Amino acid sequence: MIVMSKTQEIRAYIEEQSPNTLFIGNGNEHDSALIGIARIKRENEWVEVAMYSYDELIASFTEQFRDSENEDPDFDPQQDAVEWVDFNVMGAYVGKYTPYVVYN
Repeated sequence: MIVMSKTQEIRAYIEEQSPNTLFIGNGNEHDSALIGIARIKRENEWVEVAMYSYDELIASFTEQFRDSENEDPDFDPQQDAVEWVDFNVMGAYVGKYTPYVVYN
């Protein structure tokens, strides 16, 4: 018997039920922020999309940026994560399967 984490269960369900759904990042790098499935109406069609926690996305991107080799003394990985998520994630619409982000 294979035991999956809640996040793995969510991803597996989405991949099976809605194979066109988009995820944030490459592979499963930000799955720690994946909290469920949103069923929403986009482009006159009901679709299921990946649903992410805003706060957990910030935490995930902060860790990713902290691991980067940035030598700028003013580098603040959390501030960069907030700016990145606000502009590149929250401000993006790449079709009806764009992930849905909730503030919690």
